[in-house]
Amino acid sequence: MSSNLLDRRTFLTRAALLGGVAAGASLLAACGKGGGSLQCTDTAGLKPDEAATRTNLNYVDASTDPAKACNGCSLFVAGPEGACGSCPIVKGPINPNGACASWVKKA
Repeated sequence: MSSNLLDRRTFLTRAALLGGVAAGASLLAACGKGGGSLQCTDTAGLKPDEAATRTNLNYVDASTDPAKACNGCSLFVAGPEGACGSCPIVKGPINPNGACASWVKKA
């Protein structure tokens, strides 16, 4: 019976470790620090009206027209190197390569 308990304990320990690793990897990816492309889609802290504005202005994390990416918009406020920026109109994290309907060319 003790060998079954040990097997069960080992299984549960390994399952907990694997769950922790998966959770950590997803957090790193959400912050854009997971080694992949920058993701600026976490809107958990936004008020409902701010999230609605983001949706209504069709914000996307990757512009289909590189000439109209957020980093070329006069409203875009750059963040630290390799991090999301911000915008006074579209609240939440903004990808420098993202786009929305309120894009205005930088002067």
